[in-house]
Amino acid sequence: MEAFITYDGLPLSSGGAHHLRTKSPHQIYASTFTFLEKYTDSIYADKVYIQQLKFNLKAASKYSLKFGVPSFEWNNFLANGLKVVYWPIYSKNLDKYINHIDDTDELSLHILWKFKFIDFNSKEILPRQNEIPNIDIRQSNSQVYLSLSALKSTASAWFAFPFSSLTADNLLYIQGIQELLPFKFSKYSWRLWKKSKSGKWIPEKIQFNSSKLPAQHNQP
Repeated sequence: MEAFITYDGLPLSSGGAHHLRTKSPHQIYASTFTFLEKYTDSIYADKVYIQQLKFNLKAASKYSLKFGVPSFEWNNFLANGLKVVYWPIYSKNLDKYINHIDDTDELSLHILWKFKFIDFNSKEILPRQNEIPNIDIRQSNSQVYLSLSALKSTASAWFAFPFSSLTADNLLYIQGIQELLPFKFSKYSWRLWKKSKSGKWIPEKIQFNSSKLPAQHNQP
């Protein structure tokens, strides 16, 4: 592999995530699930947990009766004095957990999926994705992360496509994904990575405006 293309969400100055102010947690989850179902090899979340937005011992005890034994983020507490309480949960019945956070402003639901992209029609995994290097050890090729709450919801994405250029077919593939996601791609967050003679991967910014493409018309 000599080149590949990534979408790395938004820069840190924008909070590092897409803010989804006009959609409910149920709408965001449903859109993301449909994208995963049609364009990736996995609909199963790799990590799911419910977090208390602001520490309250009485409320934490109450929620522990619903969600089980809580976990604590000690590094955050030692560094900043912030008490972060969360409950790891199973990825099944996520709609039930979304109902919980819809009913209160005290909780948020966090879901992480890791996957490979597939062909929309054949459902075969797009070739050469295993050859894409891990540019950032904190992220997998590829992944999407939702943070859902009644107050504020966000989506973070790191997409690594085994494309060496934005051909017409590749653009239509990306447009099909755009039609299903709960957020709009930022045209400034695309990179073309090329391998140098020394073996180092060098990024080059590329602009992509999905709004100018014809609709892909995803099948139901």
